[in-house]
Order: sequence, then C-alpha cells, then structure tokens
Amino acid sequence: MTKLKLILSISLIIGVAIPTLHVYAASSTTGTAIIFDSLSKSDAIVYSIENAVTPDSGKELVGWLVSDDAKTNKSTGAMTISDTGAIAHTFDQSSTGYNGDNLLDSFASIVITQETIGSNPTAPSSNIVHSYSVPSGSISHIRKLTTDFTSITSELNIAITEASKASSSSSLAAGNQVLEKVVNAIEGPNGSNYGDLDKNGTTESVGDGTGLLVHLAAATSANAISGAGGNATVDTHGKLVDTNTANANSLLVQARDEAIALSSETNSTIFNLNVARIAVLLQNARDGIDADASGTIESTTGEGAVRQAYVETQKMATFNITGDATPVTPVVGTPSVGDSLVPVSIKLVLVFAALLLVMGTGSLLARKLI
Repeated sequence: MTKLKLILSISLIIGVAIPTLHVYAASSTTGTAIIFDSLSKSDAIVYSIENAVTPDSGKELVGWLVSDDAKTNKSTGAMTISDTGAIAHTFDQSSTGYNGDNLLDSFASIVITQETIGSNPTAPSSNIVHSYSVPSGSISHIRKLTTDFTSITSELNIAITEASKASSSSSLAAGNQVLEKVVNAIEGPNGSNYGDLDKNGTTESVGDGTGLLVHLAAATSANAISGAGGNATVDTHGKLVDTNTANANSLLVQARDEAIALSSETNSTIFNLNVARIAVLLQNARDGIDADASGTIESTTGEGAVRQAYVETQKMATFNITGDATPVTPVVGTPSVGDSLVPVSIKLVLVFAALLLVMGTGSLLARKLI
C-alpha cells in the first residue's frame, strides 16, 4: 500500500470513529418581566425573553416573585421556550394562582429557577437561573407614584364629568357655575385662580379639594431616581414619567385658562360652542393625545399624559433578565435512556483507539523509510 493510500485510509477511519463536534457560540440571555394592569391594578406580569437558558433534562423554567423581606414567594408559572429560544409568558387572570392582588405593592424581586417538570412547587428551588431586584431605594417611591396617578385619574374623572354638564346647562349662569367648579378642581384652594368665578357669592368645587395641579406637582419621579443608585431602567422610565406629567400639566392649565376666559362670555351660542372643549382638554390630560396619528400615544412631549405616566411608573419597576446562556449541543441518535456518561465514554474510547492507530501507522511508515 502506498503512503498516500495509507494516510487516506487512516483519515477515513478517524472521520468515522470520531463524531463531528458541533460548536455553538454562547449567546446572551436578554429580557424583561413587567407588571401591568389586567383586571385590577398591577395584577399581572409579562415575561419577554430572548436566548433563554435551556433547562436540564427533566426540568422546566419557572418564574417567581419575591417579597421585600424574601419571606414570601409567588409562582408565576412554568414557561415555555420556543424553538428559537424565546419566552413569551404572561401571568394574569387566566393563570393558576392568580388572585387579583397588586403585585407591585407586594413584591420587589424576581427569580427564575429550574424545577422538575410538572411538579408545581410552592417555593423556588436553589437552582436559580436569573434573579433581579428593583433598587431598594426606589421601590417605595415607585409604589407611591402608582397610587398617586390612580388618585389623579379619579380626580380627573370627576372634573370631566362636571365639565360635561356645562354644554347642557339651561343658562349661562348655570354653565358658569359648572366652570367655576372645574377651575377650582384644577387649581386647588391655594391657587391664585381659585374662587367665586361666577360671582354668585359662593365658591364651589368638585373633587378632594386639593387641586389637580397640586397633585401633579407632587407626582414626580425625582425621589425614585435619586434612590436608584444610577439604575438605568429607573432613570429612563422616571424621566418619561415626568415628560407625561408635564404634558398633563400643560393641558390642565389650558383647560383652566380657557374656562376662565369663557366665563365672561355673554352670548350663549358662543358659550355652548366652546364649552365642550374644556371637557376634551381634561380628557386629554388623562388619556394623552396621539399627536402624530401613529396609532399609539407615546411618552413624548405633546402626547403622553396621566395614563402614560402611570404605565411608565410600572416600567420603572421592570425586572431585567440578563446573563449568558450556552445552547445545548444536540446529539443525534443518542438514546434518551440510561447513564448519560455512556455516550461520552464511548466517544473517548473511539478517540483513544484512533490515536493508537495513528501512532502505529506512523511507526510502520518509519520502519519502511529506514
């Protein structure tokens, strides 16, 4: 046998004996888990993950919410991983364990663990894949902000209901009485425009008596941001909170000023044509405006308002999911039963045998050359 044929034969034997090695580059797991409103306030959470960690054989990934003192855990259920390594998992009213509780008020951390498939554990295992906590210096301020925006929304609803009465008022006097209540609800008792707008000798208002502008001025993300220790998520969404409240403030000021100007109108036809705009401005201060007609009201100058500020506040408490996940190399034809070390042992034996073959052949060639 010629040396060329011998070498080719050895290469063929080695190629058959040693399985092909598949090398997969490590990919970084990225994602978020965000609490949102489903049937009630902050009662649901949605996970969006890319390049998820592949669980061990017989295991599945389960998400958990953890209380501030780490003594209470709430399972948000086992998560399904797509063929592309993505997770899109929602815990809401359709999920086992849902009770409508405010998750943001009760929990400040999240962990994702590997659990035995179908075991439905009541507590997370120590096999933690990911974990994240909202900055401790921010969480109380974030919770307070969600409560503040809920209250502001309620106050806006009262003012909108009152303003809507003006267009159906039986007289200018009755319409101006409505405008007075709306202006005072916006301004608050300490505001310079608060008072007896319709000059009937009685100062009237609606709402809690504080003033919408006062409530908005207090609903700032400053404390949450300062307590976050530079956390980018809190900082980013906190600034969007303030953008939205600034928009709402401008709309409330506009509603107040237009109401004051309209209160001096003596022509009932002109009054009725313009008074409906006051309610619209209040609605915009609550719901925002799709100024660019994109189909979405965004947290940008001139668009977002109180509703968007509330959502951005929830997003300040986003649970960030990051880490390195190395995909498992698929083994074609390897039995799924028996000791997992057997396939590895066989491969090692084959490699060793191939090396011996190479060494023996090399020795044989050396003798022929002598």
